[in-house]
Amino acid sequence: MRSSKTNKPTRPLTEEEARLRLKKQSRVLNRQRRAQNWLVLLLITFSLLVPFTSPYWRVRHVVITGVQGSFTPAEAETLQQTLTTSKYTNWLRAPVGTLYVNALKLPTVDSIRISRQWGWKLIANVVPRTPYAILSTNGAKYEMDVKGNLIRPARETILSQLPQIELPNLPNVHLGQQIGTFSCTSWLYLLQNRYANSTVRIEKIVVDSYGNLCLNMSDKLEVRLGQYIPLTNLPTDSFAYKLDRLKVMYQHRPAIANEIAVVNLSAPQYPACIPRNATATPSVPIIPESSSPSSG
Repeated sequence: MRSSKTNKPTRPLTEEEARLRLKKQSRVLNRQRRAQNWLVLLLITFSLLVPFTSPYWRVRHVVITGVQGSFTPAEAETLQQTLTTSKYTNWLRAPVGTLYVNALKLPTVDSIRISRQWGWKLIANVVPRTPYAILSTNGAKYEMDVKGNLIRPARETILSQLPQIELPNLPNVHLGQQIGTFSCTSWLYLLQNRYANSTVRIEKIVVDSYGNLCLNMSDKLEVRLGQYIPLTNLPTDSFAYKLDRLKVMYQHRPAIANEIAVVNLSAPQYPACIPRNATATPSVPIIPESSSPSSG
């Protein structure tokens, strides 16, 4: 015969037993909460690390802007290679600073801004160096920007479009080099103010081994400026003063090149000249004696 189970009467817990049971349940709940918190933390950490480590977040495109029409195909290819990252470079960890520094080492780049764009792209906005003059030295010609930086060997297509600066041999000339001498600042100042009037301009600056400057004007007039002497503090020694006197001369005699081959403004208070006809002499002074540098 089956014996039927008999339910034993439940004994009420004592106060001490109830306290111990509650303490045990509390410990179990705390362990469960800690386990859940650690699991959530691990999931959050993993989800944050995935974009930094997943091959899916690699750099897929490097887009370069600002070089169209300013770079030769070879220069554009060099820039592209400089800004190209390795195959699995992470988009968020791309070495933007290193790419920036490497790009600025190129002689054709004046400035650059690199930023990330959604779609796993790097956008490089390039400001190229713009040719401002042709520097001729050591039997070679270079394109030079307004700051005196050598950009590239001069292209035949722009040789006739830019003013030229001819120098005696410069040592250790290389692309990207800045001709940072005081003389270069003077040459660039002259070119920035190269128009003597609406039609006549400076086409070429020739510097001899002693630092004397000669301007070849577009009307075939040769203007000798001599040297700039910065220690005298005399306004008449400055190229600005001499250039102003040259403009006064053209205002007074716009067609002076038809009669005169060379004008010497080394001492601008006492200008001298060489006529095109060796037996002729100018009929009027080259620069009116009453003219001041600020008047015409």
